[in-house]
Amino acid sequence: MNGNGKFTLKHLAVILLCSLSIIGSVGVANAYALFYAPMTEVWNVSRTAATFHVTVSSVVSGFATPALSKLSRKIKLRYMFVAGTILYLIAGLVIANAKNITVGNVASVFKGIGGSCISFIFVTAIINNWFIKSRGLILGIILSSSGLSTSIMSPVLQGVIDNQGFRAAYILTVMITVCMCAPFALLCPIKPEDVGAQAYGLQAEGGKGRKSLGLELRYFSVLFISLITMAAVGQVLLNMVSHIPSYAITKGFGSQAGAWRLSAVMIGNVAFKLIVGVIIDRFNVHIGYTTAVICGIAGARMILLNGSSAILFVLAGLLYGAVYSSVMVCVPNLYGQYYSGASYMDAYSLSNLFCSLFSSAVFTVVNYLYDVTGSYDLSFAGAIAAGVIGLAVGVFLSRKYSGKSA
Repeated sequence: MNGNGKFTLKHLAVILLCSLSIIGSVGVANAYALFYAPMTEVWNVSRTAATFHVTVSSVVSGFATPALSKLSRKIKLRYMFVAGTILYLIAGLVIANAKNITVGNVASVFKGIGGSCISFIFVTAIINNWFIKSRGLILGIILSSSGLSTSIMSPVLQGVIDNQGFRAAYILTVMITVCMCAPFALLCPIKPEDVGAQAYGLQAEGGKGRKSLGLELRYFSVLFISLITMAAVGQVLLNMVSHIPSYAITKGFGSQAGAWRLSAVMIGNVAFKLIVGVIIDRFNVHIGYTTAVICGIAGARMILLNGSSAILFVLAGLLYGAVYSSVMVCVPNLYGQYYSGASYMDAYSLSNLFCSLFSSAVFTVVNYLYDVTGSYDLSFAGAIAAGVIGLAVGVFLSRKYSGKSA
């Protein structure tokens, strides 16, 4: 084995393979909103009906993840990754060529199962195996690849839709996902011991670095409920991102202004994943979570102020972009702080199921409130209130376990 847990080319290869998987599974998925309008026209259905297959896929994926977590103890993860990639490919091609929405909805069930096999939950589990030192920064770097890839792919896919139609563009996205995830599924070593290496930061003299407390998972414990609450708060804040362009229009700004603010959010998304990752490594995950949520609250407050200053308008978006790091960087590190091994996978996968259902409910409530009030003010105010709750729960949890060392 490589001694003293030094950083080697094998560790770099894991980072690259995981980044490719995140680009394929998360980065591409962020661009799927481009298909909603053309799907409505091609299938000749309402926008709600055209986008229902996305909800189907998301809900199925949420329920499938805990089951797959249990299944991973009986079969090799690599088999699951490969099977999921193949299933995702087949289901995606069926959706692209579907003649009606019913076929698309049925195929989305299998697409959701395949997608859950290559979701970032399993990527974070591999990162936990391979890295003890600088885990927060490394996870931030890997997850930042999704925001960068989305910004590049969106205009390309829009061009394909305009020139070749949604079916050709959808097939392209499916192929990109498969091409990005296949190297990860086939080549990424699950544990460093599998290839004669050690986790980065694992010292021969007894093990230094940030480790998990390795607590036993109890589903109705204060700890588990608190962690789910903190994860759900991140989902509430993240849910409002998709409404930012519409919010700008309701306040009298042009669509271009809304696009600029959304672009600022995406820049903040990438930047804060790295910043919060460093904070987690330098201090602890609770300080990282607090930083991300406070910045998100500040951004939401500035959005509500509705200032006309271009600088403040963009700054609000930059700060609000921190909510991505609260969900994608802080949450897996929070679960990794308290649980390890099978307990980590069970806890994180169940949390993902709850947050998927909760996020769908929040999305519906936000749209309902807009229909009733004609404004997103109440929803952004609710997101701020949720952020405050998350901060309070985080402080409580950090103090409750402050006397225990990892």
